This record gives sequence, structure tokens and C-alpha cells, in this order.
Amino acid sequence: MKIELFYAPVTCAMAPFISLTEAGADFEVHALNFRTNEHLSPEYREINPKHKVPMLIGDGKKLTENAAIHLWVANTFPEAGLIPTDPWDQVQAISLLSWCSAGIHPYLSRINNPAKVCPVDDTGAAIIEKATAALNECFAIANDILIRRDLDGDDIFDNDDNCPDTSNTAQSDIDGDNVGDDCDNCIFDINPTQTDTDADGIGDACDDCNADPFDGDGDGTPDACDPCPAIAFEVDADADGDLECIDCDDNNPLLHTRDDDLDGVTTCD
Repeated sequence: MKIELFYAPVTCAMAPFISLTEAGADFEVHALNFRTNEHLSPEYREINPKHKVPMLIGDGKKLTENAAIHLWVANTFPEAGLIPTDPWDQVQAISLLSWCSAGIHPYLSRINNPAKVCPVDDTGAAIIEKATAALNECFAIANDILIRRDLDGDDIFDNDDNCPDTSNTAQSDIDGDNVGDDCDNCIFDINPTQTDTDADGIGDACDDCNADPFDGDGDGTPDACDPCPAIAFEVDADADGDLECIDCDDNNPLLHTRDDDLDGVTTCD
């Protein structure tokens, strides 16, 4: 699919630019220069009679308005998870997008260009003052929405939730690292950054083998830290501290009868 986005820097058209990028979409950008009124040119008016940005073109079909474009991107690239799929949660997301476009953005336009609202002399300062007050009210509402967000549905606001992505109603935190036990990859040792270098699901602070997690013999020890990576059954028959598969002890009773390291040699080589 060929996707084109007409936008201008430092405008609301940055929103779909970010959405398309987050979705991993391959798209072509047409940047318009508002300072030279490029959006008012006959060429752009022919493409978009509204002479606004953003405008998206997908395989020749045109779409305008941020909320609609966001919804299209989310539906076209569902694996990105940009908008909830639950019907109620989805319309709540659309409601917020619509509010940003219709309830917040107009005040920014009035602050940036008061003469466009009222060209009467000496009215600019009053327009900016009123618009700024209304904008601050919107920001306060938005901040309250964010504070009261509860992504995991455990009735604990994310702002106070030490595990906002997983239900953790007890808020238990055994190691006291401010990461709830339900989402802590190292619950008995402090690992506040939740680093996991080898991506084996065990936090670095608790990982005895912080290397490549591949475990060829399936014995629970990654090959990089496994003295016997080829076999899962590991014993120390002569109790000398060396496992049979790497034991070069001549007194090892199993050394001459087994090939524990699978190298084809049944004696110590």
C-alpha cells in the first residue's frame, strides 16, 4: 500500500506522523510551508479543498481530520496496538482524540494568531488572555484524566500503582524496589530498572547466568553457563566437584564406560 501524508512541522499534523511511525508504516511525507502559505496554493487546494493539514492518502484515497486518520492507522496496522479493540475503550479513545482536535487545538490557534479571530485593533492581548485561560483549564482536565487512569483495572490509579500493567491489588513488593511483585522479574532482589540483559525473564539482579538464554539440553541452565551443555542428566559420581561430562579424574568410575560430553571419546581426552 502506498501511503502519503501531507503535513506541516509544529502543527497538529505531527500527530498522525507519530502514529504512522509508531505503527511501523512505510509512508511518504509532503511537508507544506505555512509561512509561505503553501497550503493555500492552487496546487494543494486541488488536492485538498479544505487547504488544511493533515491529509492522508492511502492508495489514492484521501482522508482528512486527525481522529479519522488515527482510527484508520490503528485499523490498518492492528499489531501496533495504537487504539483499544474493546468497543467501549475504543470510543473513549476516539472521544479523547476528538476533544484534542475540537476542544484544545482551537485555543492554540487563537493564541498563535489572534488577528485571524478578530482583526480589530488592540484586541489581540484580550484574545490571547482568554484563550490561555481556557487552554489551561483543558490541560488541568487532561492531567486529571491521566492521574485517574487505571490500565490494569485493579482499581488503583496508575499514578499510585507500583505495577500499572498487571493487576496487583495487594500492591505487594517483597524486595521494596517500588515494582509490584506481579510485574517484577526479580522479586527477591532490588532491581528497580527491571533490566534483563539476556531477555530470559529473570532480572539481572537475580540471574546467575546473565548470558545467552539458549538451553540446548533443557536442564534449566543456559548453555553459556552450563558445564555440560550437551546433556540434561549431570552427576558427579566420584564426588570430586567435577561433573562427569567434563571430569578428567582417572579415579572417576564412569569415565571409561560413558561418553558424557558426547565427543566420541569414552576416556579422558
